[in-house]
Amino acid sequence: MRTVSRNLRLILPALIALAAATARAQQPAVRLGAAPLYADATGDLGLYLGPGYGAAAELHWRQSRGAVGLRFDFAYRRFAPATRARPWPGAIPLYIQTGAHILTVLGGPEVTLERGRSSVSLAAALGVASRVTSSALDLPTDSARFFRGTTFSGLAPAGEAIAEALWRVASGNTPMWVGVSVGVLTMGDLDLVREENVPFGVISGAYLNPTPTPATFIGARAGVVIGLRD
Repeated sequence: MRTVSRNLRLILPALIALAAATARAQQPAVRLGAAPLYADATGDLGLYLGPGYGAAAELHWRQSRGAVGLRFDFAYRRFAPATRARPWPGAIPLYIQTGAHILTVLGGPEVTLERGRSSVSLAAALGVASRVTSSALDLPTDSARFFRGTTFSGLAPAGEAIAEALWRVASGNTPMWVGVSVGVLTMGDLDLVREENVPFGVISGAYLNPTPTPATFIGARAGVVIGLRD
């Protein structure tokens, strides 16, 4: 009986420690990141918008030591008003000033491969984008520069493919990584004023009609990721 009791005293702590370790191993890993970002419009949209800057927050969730998880991305991009000289019918130069504010909320699957202190991940996220664009005109016949302007706004479905590389710089209870990522963001057409859709009335002057323009952006960010539970 003493032998059984002694064995239980030896075995029970080991079983409790093993159960606790197993429970910890089954808990999902949660990481939170933040980064400034840079974005640039592609295609025709790049003829009207200048470079964009902003900030992003990201949330990563996956089973501990697993390769497949989820990524949630929240980003704000501001494209400061940029002036572009565009040819108008009759070879009259038309100056269009265009700016934009874009807020995206996205989420989707993410695959992560880790080796040592580094990791790489690929994510495909879908969600919604809130967009506000502003356009103003300047004609050679105007006495005031950019005398006429307008704003367009709306929501649209959006999607982004993101590739990210991280390097762990701190371990312990709160591990930390620094990293860089690149992404391609696409969404519904963005409304803005374009030279081919600016009719001019003798009395009323220029009409600022919206022209839907395909919106695709490339971007990059560099920031920090913290393990809230890893």
